[in-house]
Amino acid sequence: MVYQDVSEPISPPSPLDGGRAVRRTLLIVDDEEGPREALRHIFETDYRVVVASDGYEALEAVGRERVDAAVLDLCMAGMSGIEALERIKLQYPEIEVMLLTGYAALESAQDALRLGAAEYLAKPCDLVTLRAAVARLIERRIEAERRTASLAEAHALQRELDELRRREERLTAQTEIYSGVLHDINKPLTVIVGLTSLLTRQLRETTTLEGKAMKAFSERLHAVAKQADNVAEVVQRYLSLLRQSRVESNRASANRLLLDLRELLQAYPALTDRRLNFAFLPEDLEIRAHGTDVIQMLLNLALNALQAAAPSTAVQVGVQPFPDLAAVLKQSGVTENRLLKAADFDAHAPLLGFRVSDSGPGMPVEVLERLLETRPPAAETPRRRGLGLSFVKRLILLNSGALVVQTAPGQGTTVTLLLPLWAPGPSKGPATKP
Repeated sequence: MVYQDVSEPISPPSPLDGGRAVRRTLLIVDDEEGPREALRHIFETDYRVVVASDGYEALEAVGRERVDAAVLDLCMAGMSGIEALERIKLQYPEIEVMLLTGYAALESAQDALRLGAAEYLAKPCDLVTLRAAVARLIERRIEAERRTASLAEAHALQRELDELRRREERLTAQTEIYSGVLHDINKPLTVIVGLTSLLTRQLRETTTLEGKAMKAFSERLHAVAKQADNVAEVVQRYLSLLRQSRVESNRASANRLLLDLRELLQAYPALTDRRLNFAFLPEDLEIRAHGTDVIQMLLNLALNALQAAAPSTAVQVGVQPFPDLAAVLKQSGVTENRLLKAADFDAHAPLLGFRVSDSGPGMPVEVLERLLETRPPAAETPRRRGLGLSFVKRLILLNSGALVVQTAPGQGTTVTLLLPLWAPGPSKGPATKP
């Protein structure tokens, strides 16, 4: 085969690799020695040329060498150029391939392009056309490598951004936890301050403590000690969150939690013109959750209910077992769009539901949407924080729980906190009675 040299050859691209010019590797495959050596002579000045006498040698060459582009003769003995093209592109899709043929058959050209060939030339062809076609192959390979490198850089940048976002989320969570510490220990500290004032006044007004006076003094002193323990538990819980680990105790009595909640709420001024009605279990049950977390969630929900309730009305707080989530939704008459749940919540049954109901104006839409968002809560200013709904959500997710909200304008709000039961039956210890 004679290739007609009608002009100066087109210079191939000269990409840089680490500041050095790289000679790209061109594979020439032809079962006739004359055309094969002619092509080698034409391109060996510009490229590192590897030759193969048939399709099998071509497959060995691409497995052994880092080939950038290949020029295949269509009609070869043993393995045709079409078959060699298909196998090369199957194993090394990044190699750019051109087919040369003495038969300008449209069907062969279509097959070649369908199988991934970038160029298809009929022989004989002049050197300008041939050099330009090979240069395009190399340029396509270079552009593909640039795209791959850019994509790798983009992925690396995305990983860095993801890590920065994770760090920001951790800092946001820690900031919220720090503010939560101040927010949460203020509750038992309020009780401590109030009881301490009563004890101080009692000591000033009497010289001896006997009988009922001694009993009342002892009960108040015991209450102070208990609230101090609550402060310690709150601090321990927040420290455990900061360490990304949970404290050991994750089993709590339902009736005991309601008793503690009732005692904590006695110190709040909202109770002066509103009532709290508690409904306890006839037989106590235990939940699989950290008791201090549950107290914190119920306290925040109850305070929101007291704040929303109309004067001279009552807030209802109760607890009820459920076989599964479907039973809760059926009883409450709400759909899952009014449900917030942890990722692993569906794996838990039976359940215990703590219900807090008020007769207020209903939960504002923006508060409800923020509460039911499934993504982690963003940092909030104290004004937006309200009475800790953001942290209630975080504690629900940490304790594999769920929250069902029933609310309507002018009809009040009922929030049911769902937590997994420790066991399907009553607790084995003595029942906690109100």
